[in-house]
Amino acid sequence: MERLPKDDRRKRKDGTRYPDIFTPYRESVTLFGRQAAAGKLLLGPLEAELVFVFERTLAHAKRSAPLGRIPLIMKKRNDIDNLCKGVFDALSGYLFEDDGQIYDLRATRWYAACGEPAHTEITIRRRV
Repeated sequence: MERLPKDDRRKRKDGTRYPDIFTPYRESVTLFGRQAAAGKLLLGPLEAELVFVFERTLAHAKRSAPLGRIPLIMKKRNDIDNLCKGVFDALSGYLFEDDGQIYDLRATRWYAACGEPAHTEITIRRRV
């Protein structure tokens, strides 16, 4: 099967594009990267820690779920490698040259604690 160019993958058969719901997220991650880098790219090997925190579902509200964060386990959506890829694509060229510089990665997904908003915690460090 021939792989489509990135721009063509989001098109329907009639030629119209699917709405890209991740654009605002990518833009905010890129803005974070620009502000954190302050014009200087991180060079050399890097360590990354990513914590993805999602809103609680209605099912959690209906049953007695713990008040703190709950590990997020899903079979088909939000694969952790794809979540990481999206963050690294948004930061490449702004915070570091290329995501190939990341040699050590720790990533986790959680449902938010009660009252906690959905967010992503990003920590990128130079290797020491």
